[in-house]
Amino acid sequence: MKRGMKKKYSDIVKKVINEADIVLEILDARMVVESRNAQVESLVRRSGKRLVFVVNKIDLVRRVENAKMHPVIFVSTKQKRGIQMLRQRIMIEANKRKKENVIVGVIGYPNVGKSSVINALRGKKSAPTSSIAGFTKGMQLIRISQRVMLMDTPGVLPKGERKIIELIQLGSKMFDRVTDPDIVVMEIMTKNKGMIERFYKVDVNDDKEKTLEDIARKKHVLKKQGIPDVERAARLVLRDIQLHRIK
Repeated sequence: MKRGMKKKYSDIVKKVINEADIVLEILDARMVVESRNAQVESLVRRSGKRLVFVVNKIDLVRRVENAKMHPVIFVSTKQKRGIQMLRQRIMIEANKRKKENVIVGVIGYPNVGKSSVINALRGKKSAPTSSIAGFTKGMQLIRISQRVMLMDTPGVLPKGERKIIELIQLGSKMFDRVTDPDIVVMEIMTKNKGMIERFYKVDVNDDKEKTLEDIARKKHVLKKQGIPDVERAARLVLRDIQLHRIK
């Protein structure tokens, strides 16, 4: 990790924990365990601040894995489910603190939906939202009640914190920035047998490179003389995964 990035990440985490009275950790319902940050959770608990888990994007899964977290609120900002329950939980925690103004820190990996949760809590758009990882660049306070303010922070991801496949599936690393996309896709195929093949309507094959070649031909992703472009085909697959077309 570059020294500047490490310092920036450390500074942001310290600022959130030092200034917040309550910390919301936003998680992705599709990969609850993978989107947790054990280091940050430990720092919050050692500080004595209240940590509330918020599992977002429940509309994208049939069942949320049991990660044994407490307290935890399940929400879908897209369908506006669970937002009122989350607001109530925040107010319960805020009422335990005898302060005129209570600050709620919002943390989470890129693309888990932090800004969307903030917008939903406020009731109208305030923090910028985007499907592009790392869109929120600065920190800002957003008032959601007379006493409670949310502190929005960038989704800074320490290098090496998550495996590349997990980052791709979370959307924290964009498909066009992946080194060796064919290797990544072949590993996803191995771990999720038939998932990608069913989507593109190609045969399941032990030779994953051949499968990628079949996908390239089917999608007309070819080099000169009709040779399958495996790398471009792999990026196509990663894009479809990030757009939730492949499930």
